[in-house]
Amino acid sequence: MGLDVEARDEDRPMVVDLDGTLIRTDSLHELLLRVYVSGPPRLLAAMVALGGGKAVFKDRVAAMASLSPEALPYNDDVLEFLRAEKAKGRRLVLATASHESVAREISEHLGLFDAVIASTREHNLRGKQKLTAIEKLINGASFDYIGNALVDRPMWAAAGRAYVVASSDAGARQLAGVPVERRFSAPRPGLKTVLRAMRIHQWAKNMLIFAPLFLAQKWSEPRLWLLGTLAFVSFGMCASATYLWNDLLDLPADRLHRSKRFRPLASGALSIGQGLFLSLVLILGSFAIAVFPVGPAFAGLLLLYVVTTVSYSVILKRKPIADVVTLACLYGLRILAGGVAMSVVLTDWLMVFSIFFFLSLGFMKRLADLPMSSTTTFDRVPGRGYGALDRPVVVTLGIAAGYCSIIILALYIRDPNVVELYPRPQFLWVVCMTLLYWLSRCWILSARGHIDDDPVVFALKDKISLGCGVVTLVFVLLAGLTIGDFG
Repeated sequence: MGLDVEARDEDRPMVVDLDGTLIRTDSLHELLLRVYVSGPPRLLAAMVALGGGKAVFKDRVAAMASLSPEALPYNDDVLEFLRAEKAKGRRLVLATASHESVAREISEHLGLFDAVIASTREHNLRGKQKLTAIEKLINGASFDYIGNALVDRPMWAAAGRAYVVASSDAGARQLAGVPVERRFSAPRPGLKTVLRAMRIHQWAKNMLIFAPLFLAQKWSEPRLWLLGTLAFVSFGMCASATYLWNDLLDLPADRLHRSKRFRPLASGALSIGQGLFLSLVLILGSFAIAVFPVGPAFAGLLLLYVVTTVSYSVILKRKPIADVVTLACLYGLRILAGGVAMSVVLTDWLMVFSIFFFLSLGFMKRLADLPMSSTTTFDRVPGRGYGALDRPVVVTLGIAAGYCSIIILALYIRDPNVVELYPRPQFLWVVCMTLLYWLSRCWILSARGHIDDDPVVFALKDKISLGCGVVTLVFVLLAGLTIGDFG
């Protein structure tokens, strides 16, 4: 530890690390994601710079992309502490191995730091090199240091007082190797965080895989239940992996969103590296299940789902109409995958109804992203191809698609084959009216701004929606809708 421990706090500069300390993310990883989004070949071009060393690589990446300081996930505990120290008149220094352009942008945004020490094209300020730069700046005087990793040990060893960002007191002491003055909180991803990142609640959409099983009246066959369950798990793992990829690509936009900014990756509760590793485990596990127990045909549809989802995340989600059509097709693909996994033939009635029904839900989801207030100019929502002026059109298209699905269901009920095959087809009219009521209610709530996220998520939490689901299921069973042309 430094010798001037007894000096007043105000007389010792407070030196602060950036990645993982001031912000709950890694700025280099953030920049690499931006480079990838701008074009995957550009990422390969950036990787070539590694041959010149880490400093040259960071300089190259910083020249190819930039961050939005206002959208980064800051460590609120550290930020609050620094503001209090600044109010006392203490000198604050931002010292980081990140590129100087990134560090200076963040420093200017916060308006807290008196000096910035960061990596340049010539020097990668990490470990002892950072310590040398700090001592040079303050002329060998005593200082306090806030860090979060083993690479910060030289700074802690030389500091008057050690401040550590860690998930536990024991972890802080182990990291610093010296007595710790204060520990600041750090995210430690647990099972709950991992499940949130996987959007485990979205697995409810994959129940569509079992639709062919019920509609073909084959629920009494254990082998099909086993195949359906394996397909459900495989599809869920695959979907979760693509959700993670989507969240990684959408980080800047999600951090500016009123609700999405609380997602694990956007908030920094899960790091970019952890998100990538989790997605890799999920996608490998998904295809392992798909190829061997279920079958190659199902695996082929799963691959189609991945390609479509990646295309959506990278390109299509920013294209009006094409984004919603893609979402509807992804829902329909789940039904088709269920039929293939369990060798159940699907009919055009079911697929056409599904496309229009989920097209309506897709427009409803997009409406939730649009601001309620209208403007005289067209301003795009970050990461989307729509603006506030599009609200009336989105509502109109969504309601039209939803009502088309109800008309298709009504025409199906009147189909001569249905009348012949189902013992009590009149009960299907209750299903038709229930879906009509539910869609109409959801669209009114959406237009009022009461559905601010995925309508499927809303339905799982809404008592009336759950009640409509129960009524639909009961009357489907009463009608004997387990055989016939619809499945």
